[in-house]
Amino acid sequence: MVGNMDSGMDGNMDLPIKIRTKEKLTIYVVWEVVADTDSRLIEVDGVIKHVPEDTDNDTVPKGLIGKMKEAELVLLGGIQPKDYVVDVVFAPRDSITIVEDTKRIRCGVVTENHVIVSDNYVIENVSEIPCPLTKELMETAMHLKALNYRLNAFTYKYDLMVITLLKKHGLIQLA
Repeated sequence: MVGNMDSGMDGNMDLPIKIRTKEKLTIYVVWEVVADTDSRLIEVDGVIKHVPEDTDNDTVPKGLIGKMKEAELVLLGGIQPKDYVVDVVFAPRDSITIVEDTKRIRCGVVTENHVIVSDNYVIENVSEIPCPLTKELMETAMHLKALNYRLNAFTYKYDLMVITLLKKHGLIQLA
């Protein structure tokens, strides 16, 4: 059986995931997972975005542009420190995101007008969802092995996490 997320590959469906960070982040965005029962192969389509720490504070825009960005963040309930690096990833609505910072991993879904806020970063257009527990990841791995499924050659370390989330919410069936 084939399991698809609502991929919304139409360019009009893409939302900008706006990232403001003062620490190193890895953002992994997955918009489609296909499990092929004939080949027993699971294909995961997504993109990885690394947002580096900014060590040069002189690159921050000054004047009106800086104030506008600060005002945007005030609306979100946060203040933009002077050392934020700003980056954007475009992804279809309902894509699954994995955010790895220096201390932990957070999971989310691309959803307009939601935000994840921490002490060191703000990520717009993503709503946080609980990440799978280690036990759930192990159960998914055993289930895949029992059914002879394998991940494609370009498997990223969070693919099992994404598949577990999809399975948990009934968005992919493995038979």
